[in-house]
Amino acid sequence: MTIATQFARTEGIGAETGIIVLVLFVLASYKTFTIFGKKKNIIGHESLAKIKKIAKIGFVVHFVTAMFLSQAYSIYWTFYITLSAVIQQLQSHKSEQMSKV
Repeated sequence: MTIATQFARTEGIGAETGIIVLVLFVLASYKTFTIFGKKKNIIGHESLAKIKKIAKIGFVVHFVTAMFLSQAYSIYWTFYITLSAVIQQLQSHKSEQMSKV
């Protein structure tokens, strides 16, 4: 678990917690958005592509609403960060399996 996600679970995210945490929040959010937005589709894994599209839409909506109520949405932000990490692991695992075949 990263420092940013641990901090999001306990204290909240936003400018009220300092510039360093705000920068971590923006960087982690950007990385999450890029993982959801990658066009890398694995043959035979269309369901993962659909999950990524839904997660990308949900994350953008969450990000906009979190700008107004950052304390209330910190647990959902952690969910999207975790989901992006799982999707990235699934993609790399499937890529390795496809390269072995």
